[in-house]
Amino acid sequence: MQKNLYIPIQMIMIFLLILFGILFFLPDKTETKKFLMPMSVEGQLDLTDIEFCSDFTGFLNGDWEFYWNELLEPDDFLLESFEGELISVPGPWNHQPEGAQEYPALGYGTYRLRMRIKDPTLIYALHVREIYTSFHIWINGQELASGGKPGRNKEETIPQYNSNLFPFTTDSYEVDILIQVSNFHFKDGGLRDKISFGSLKAMHKQKVLSLMRDFFLFGALIIMGIYHLGLFQQRKEDISTLLFGLYCLIISTRILVTNDMMINWIIPDLPWNIQIKIIVLGYYVGFPLFFTFIKTLFPEEVNSNVVKMVNWSGLIFSVPVLLLPPILFTKTEVFYQIIILTASLYAVICVTRAVIRKRNEAFWIFSGILILFITVINDIFHALYISNTHQSLVPFGLFVFVFSQSFVLSVRFSRAFTIANTDELTQISNRHHFLIEAERFFQKSDRHQNPLGLLFLDIDFFKKVNDTYGHDGGDHVLKIFAELVGSQLNPSDLFGRLGGEEFAVLIPGTPTQCIALGEKIRATIEGSPIIHNKDEIRITVSIGVATTKDNEAISLKKLSKSADLALYEAKKSGRNRVVLG
Repeated sequence: MQKNLYIPIQMIMIFLLILFGILFFLPDKTETKKFLMPMSVEGQLDLTDIEFCSDFTGFLNGDWEFYWNELLEPDDFLLESFEGELISVPGPWNHQPEGAQEYPALGYGTYRLRMRIKDPTLIYALHVREIYTSFHIWINGQELASGGKPGRNKEETIPQYNSNLFPFTTDSYEVDILIQVSNFHFKDGGLRDKISFGSLKAMHKQKVLSLMRDFFLFGALIIMGIYHLGLFQQRKEDISTLLFGLYCLIISTRILVTNDMMINWIIPDLPWNIQIKIIVLGYYVGFPLFFTFIKTLFPEEVNSNVVKMVNWSGLIFSVPVLLLPPILFTKTEVFYQIIILTASLYAVICVTRAVIRKRNEAFWIFSGILILFITVINDIFHALYISNTHQSLVPFGLFVFVFSQSFVLSVRFSRAFTIANTDELTQISNRHHFLIEAERFFQKSDRHQNPLGLLFLDIDFFKKVNDTYGHDGGDHVLKIFAELVGSQLNPSDLFGRLGGEEFAVLIPGTPTQCIALGEKIRATIEGSPIIHNKDEIRITVSIGVATTKDNEAISLKKLSKSADLALYEAKKSGRNRVVLG
């Protein structure tokens, strides 16, 4: 039965993953319209051929005018002319394409882009993400938005994230965008990420979709984290549930301070340095938990020394984050990213080995880790400016990984629960589980006033079987006996092994029905020889039956005593018979 259920569960998981990918991570149709946003050239961008309807947005990529060591405002350009350079956007000013001029990471400057649009009657919007580390934006001379306070030195500068949607209107076909940027607190400076542009309606649609992704993943991780911590409270010997729960909670916290930075809605005045510390600590602490979790799943495949190395590196890299300012500890990120890539590749190899060795649920773990590994590579390459992808794929990788690992842990927890309640030899309820379920039977019977029957079964002269055929033969007889009895029962009947050669059956039924079942079982056992090592073993069974009576309150203990006395009478009177107590 478990095997038959497992296949539909796999199909449901695959369906949910595909649905989630379609809804949240495949490119939105707003980014795949037949018009593509052209690149700006020499600080100019002609958009007069583009109809900015509700289904189109684009990025302001290309060459922008750049004025290093200048914090210029719109009025400055009316008073005099300034000679600037061209700089590639997106990208920090200290990491420019090969052959382009680069500037020191710490400093300040002004970006300018002049656009021509087709329809000045629309309401437009800009969406900025990561501008390091403070900025001020004007559109056609009107102040639009700011993040922190740009300054000419560290004392004047106030860093702050402000990843938001900034709407504006214009009565001109010309749109002049001016952005002051100042950085004295981070290893990179400038317009690091892409700036989205389009009609307010289209931009708002994308913003809502992005927030839906973040809230969905945040909520899923919180629920998964709390759920697995609860599992750990129930079974503290299973350390994997603790590690996975903590990992989910840490990653959920990191989601608050990345992408659209939901933390700014919750704590609007959260200092920038605290926010960047949370971001960095998220993977300095989270990755060792993740790697140790993999070790608990596959202890024979993952080397303990590698786990220690990953844990120590996470601790060593975390200490500077707590003690030093961001300008210092962010410079070491690249070294930890190399550790993450190397250790993640090793984890993929280890889980691949587990799949080859056919470890339980190894395929699901392999699938989750592989997808997460690919998305981590994508985002690390983006952070290192090796690739220029716009959308972070780690949220999707995290969702797949968390979903697959939650499934694996739930299967393992369910298996452990089944083992704890199942007799190992006969695969039916053990004594403990039988008594618990029997109490539930009684409660249900009292509510519906249905009669119950309890049958105690004892294999006749079982010691002789052990003496003649050994314990292997005795175990085989017990196993086949349980199968033969089970074949005569309904799925709703309760069947358990009380110990040794003693079994019990609890069913809803009248005395007549219980006696009939007992006789059916007795005849089946007597007429079914058991083959063991080419030997034919014939056994019989004695059965004592006790039933509840109409309008009589009776406990399980009292019914058990009656059934036990009836069994004693069946054995005393010659065995291989059914006696009603």
